[in-house]
Amino acid sequence: MRGYEIRRGHYKNLEGDKLQKLMETLFGSVHQEGEWLVASFGALKSVKCRLEGKEKVWVDSETDRSADMGVAQQTMGVWNDFLEAATGYDAKQRAKKAQEAAKKATGDDVPDVKV
Repeated sequence: MRGYEIRRGHYKNLEGDKLQKLMETLFGSVHQEGEWLVASFGALKSVKCRLEGKEKVWVDSETDRSADMGVAQQTMGVWNDFLEAATGYDAKQRAKKAQEAAKKATGDDVPDVKV
């Protein structure tokens, strides 16, 4: 499972039933399991998604590793389209945000203090 930061001001594109409509547009049929929206598409056996406030979207997916290469490529394109539409960030920006989050988690942004 992975949490993606939502671009400031982008939440208006996801609120209400807009996230579900986005998933339906890209993945097809969507159903709800508790607070999660669940779909499947191509090489994705399942993709689950939910919002955490206005700042984060959580996504969990399961991949069919035996899928045909063409199906896998198509799925990757749709997956990237979904993440960009859901977060407001393109792949390069999402990678940069992930690096920043990892850096914060390891404490690399905290200055060294010598005792």
